[in-house]
Amino acid sequence: MSQPSPCAPDRRRARSLLADEWAATAVEYALTASLVAVAIVAGIEAVSVSTDGLYATLEAIGRAIAAVLLR
Repeated sequence: MSQPSPCAPDRRRARSLLADEWAATAVEYALTASLVAVAIVAGIEAVSVSTDGLYATLEAIGRAIAAVLLR
């Protein structure tokens, strides 16, 4: 008689997880949350790049005003 494979319980567990709708729902929520996180990071990055120019412009205006006032 042959011995059962030591991986047999793992295979059964993997099959039961694949058939379990709760696990599938959890994976879907995890993927959705990760996509939202990526979108938030991308949005923050886009805003920070666009505000860099704004701060440089405001700094230049401040220097110009200071130069005129300190003459």
